[in-house]
Amino acid sequence: MIDVGSYGKDSDGGILSNSNILKRLENKTLKLPYPKKLPNSNLIGPYTFIADEAFPLRTYMMRPYPRRLLNDENKSYFNYRLSRARMTIECAFGIAAAKFRILQKSIETKVDNADHIVKAICMLHNVIIDLEKKGVANYMDSDISNQINNLSSDLAVSVRNNKTSRAAENIRSNLSIFFSNNKL
Repeated sequence: MIDVGSYGKDSDGGILSNSNILKRLENKTLKLPYPKKLPNSNLIGPYTFIADEAFPLRTYMMRPYPRRLLNDENKSYFNYRLSRARMTIECAFGIAAAKFRILQKSIETKVDNADHIVKAICMLHNVIIDLEKKGVANYMDSDISNQINNLSSDLAVSVRNNKTSRAAENIRSNLSIFFSNNKL
């Protein structure tokens, strides 16, 4: 699921607060996998989204502990592991931008066209990853790649209550303990 259409100048938290993804998370209509027993432990953990400090802590969204609360090793290690997970996500965006250079600058087209371009790139990116996993070589010749990267020139013409719930704090605390007991 992707949500496209916000402006780059908007804050990440503001974009999420106005998205259908958040609405579906809040009213529990977004189908997430059921909580699962964490490996090598008796802890049950829900599937969550990974966020940075710009987002509120929720049962469905983990964010780092604030620096002022980093008074023990478990919390610091939790932040480290969360940061590593976020780096993986950032890498995925970097890979997409390298394959589809149109993402490296402002897309100069109508907003509706830009939305379609970004959605198409997200789908193509996932297809390419699937093909790479299957070992399909040379799945995209340079002519097609250049056409995709030049697509833009062809087409050219509030944050909700930020109060953290006790349940979200408990999930983060349990994950902190789990990560500390299962160091890489």
